Amino acid sequence: INKKYQNIDPLESRKTRSTSYNATTLRKRSIISSWNIEDNYAITICTASKLNCDIKKSAEYGIQAGLFYGGKPLCQPLKTDEKPVSDECEINFDVSLEFDIQVFNIPRNAKLCFVIYECNKSSKGTKPKKAKDSRDNQINPIAWANTSVYDFKGQLRTGDFTLYLWTYAEDIMSDDVLHPLGTIVNNPNTEYSTALTLVFKTYANDQIAVFPRLETVMDFAEEMEKRDLEMLELEKERKEREEKPEDMMDVERYLRAASDIESHDVHDQDKKFVWQHRRYLMMYSPDMFPKILMCIDWDKREDVSQITLLVRDWPKLPLEKALELLDYAYADPHVRGFAVECLKDMSDEDLLLYLLQLVQAIKHELYLENDLVKFLIRRALTNQRVGHFLFWYLRSEMQVPAVSVRFGLILEAYCRGCQEHMCSLQKQLRLIDKMKQCTEVVREKRDKEKAKIAMKECLGRYEYSVTRNLLDPSIGCSNVK
Repeated sequence: INKKYQNIDPLESRKTRSTSYNATTLRKRSIISSWNIEDNYAITICTASKLNCDIKKSAEYGIQAGLFYGGKPLCQPLKTDEKPVSDECEINFDVSLEFDIQVFNIPRNAKLCFVIYECNKSSKGTKPKKAKDSRDNQINPIAWANTSVYDFKGQLRTGDFTLYLWTYAEDIMSDDVLHPLGTIVNNPNTEYSTALTLVFKTYANDQIAVFPRLETVMDFAEEMEKRDLEMLELEKERKEREEKPEDMMDVERYLRAASDIESHDVHDQDKKFVWQHRRYLMMYSPDMFPKILMCIDWDKREDVSQITLLVRDWPKLPLEKALELLDYAYADPHVRGFAVECLKDMSDEDLLLYLLQLVQAIKHELYLENDLVKFLIRRALTNQRVGHFLFWYLRSEMQVPAVSVRFGLILEAYCRGCQEHMCSLQKQLRLIDKMKQCTEVVREKRDKEKAKIAMKECLGRYEYSVTRNLLDPSIGCSNVK
């Protein structure tokens, strides 16, 4: 036994000492619902350091911040004043930003997005550019980062915080300088990446602000839905309609309005109409659910809370519609959980067809623990063929910094739960490593014949055993010809 493990304190003594410490030095903090906070959401941007810029260049730098939900802005983004960079590649902003949205209206999975941009001095004083023109020479985004408004426990972020930013890529498919579809993971290369220090406002003295429980949200949603139905009935009485909502003329109107939602010229009035008649669409055309969700005002808790009632009562969707709800546009955890419920009845054969797409959908999940990951791990543990492809789909992206931690934890969970599969996977990994070594050897040989001989020698030194084919695990490979 290693000596450093020999003098471990007994569990009982450690427990007593820990309890005494907690009793004398720690005080339990009280909890307040974030729905009781009527203040506008606010942060303070302190400093940006280790900027990747040319200090000799005649340019100034600013920060833009915005609140998003599934790629949609919850309010107007805000900017700091542009400032020059110091010789240490650092800028002290020390400015507070107050967003035009109250805390109680911010949904559970909202993102706070930042971008640091470069602004040439020669362009100052000219007419401001629109977001779609932000990639010209006037505003040049250089780094970005996102974080969640609530942590994984549902607590509103407060206090000091440091974000390590990602370099802004030219291939980001967005007309906006902000990147709401990006990860909330910090850049792991903390030594060289730009660091942004900020302070989240504390709204209650020494109290933890927590998003309300599901029961509270559903009670509130039932009150709001009752109010909406009463208003809808009053409106119909006022218009003195002869037809009932169930008449085919009205039903066709609802369906026609819902089917036009994805068009760019749809009016807010049409969206409001579809949202008001969501219950009728649930009865006559439940497949319209994804389009109904596009009609919600995500910056109003009165609307967002009612999703909990919809997913409770909505009939299960067909496979294709359920997959649509796992897109980045649908950030609500209840919607994504409902989509997973619709997938639970699919066969293993269908799951294999869509497994790669589902693995990519994991990237749109805000937190490490979620219904989609649990579903995939369970199915992988009950079918080793599903587990094989899940393993390699995740393993193939482990070199991507934005998902390496998330995918690594999923791989660990699967491997711990399926020990009998580990031996086969280890053989496959060793074979892949050997192939990589042979590739490097061949790459060093310029002559084709010498490269062929070197490859045979390299492969000949490998002790082969029956290894499952990576592309089809039902086939075993015992040799390389």
